[in-house]
Amino acid sequence: MKKLLLSLTLLLFVTFTATPDTTAQSGEEATRTFLFVHGAWGGGHDYRQMESILEDLGHTVYRPTMTGQGRREHLNSPDVTLETHITDILNVIRFEQLEDLVIVGHSYGGMVITGVVDREPELFSHIIYLDAFLPEDGESLFSLSGEATRTRFLELAEREGDGYKVPPSWPDPWPDVPHPLGTLSEPVTLVNQERVGEIPVAYILAVNEEGEPGGFGKHAERAEAYGWPVYGLTGGHNLHREVPDELSRLILEIIGE
Repeated sequence: MKKLLLSLTLLLFVTFTATPDTTAQSGEEATRTFLFVHGAWGGGHDYRQMESILEDLGHTVYRPTMTGQGRREHLNSPDVTLETHITDILNVIRFEQLEDLVIVGHSYGGMVITGVVDREPELFSHIIYLDAFLPEDGESLFSLSGEATRTRFLELAEREGDGYKVPPSWPDPWPDVPHPLGTLSEPVTLVNQERVGEIPVAYILAVNEEGEPGGFGKHAERAEAYGWPVYGLTGGHNLHREVPDELSRLILEIIGE
């Protein structure tokens, strides 16, 4: 794991510093619809910069906020589960009548998009995991994270989160909010994996200047085992906040734009 990137034979190092090239984006045929699914403690506001960059290139961006998060933090409750968040995203797709979607899930959002795509696989053209959890059928975030993380989050929720929400444990200038505890213990249930397997999937891994991963290296290894392309992008876990130009360009290259 120390030198994970050496074992990821499909890993491509990405160090873009320029804004995305617009020369290939002209014409209506080049436009895409992106659906960004945020991670724990976050919200749709995390993707304002990504939205601006991609919409300036003619694309359409949806960046919903899931129940109990971001501007919807007042809806946080003991009843919010992973299924609640899967339904949040499915309802955006349903009521906006979306199709041919590029769905991008960050961190905890990987749990959500796995469930979403399994329900309606025909609506997606590409799936991108962004330094994200990559669950298999029957796995929860807690089962993927291990007992130490589960115990720490349960203690935080009991001590500081009224027993049902996990507060962010770091200082951050972004408006992060407590995350619903019930979303972390519920396993994802998958029934359409054969159909999902027909959709192009890629994994973007956050790496440091030496090419070493943060906490999501094992999920990139799982993606590699599936035969998916794995891309390394230099930056912290919140690449969409730190390097939105570089991330936008990489995503466009992944989907062939």
